[in-house]
Amino acid sequence: MQKVPREWIERAARVYNSNAEASKALGIAGGTFGRLCRQYGIETPFARQRNARQAARSRA
Repeated sequence: MQKVPREWIERAARVYNSNAEASKALGIAGGTFGRLCRQYGIETPFARQRNARQAARSRA
């Protein structure tokens, strides 16, 4: 298994709208993408969307 650079993971998490899209673009499993994001302290696309929904609810 090849090591995926942290920069690639950060960029994929920023560019794609879902964990599935990001992991597919990197060629790794979805669980691996989530684990690497937690390991490096990177906000996943799923977490970003969840936080946006919570913020919208609190403003309403």
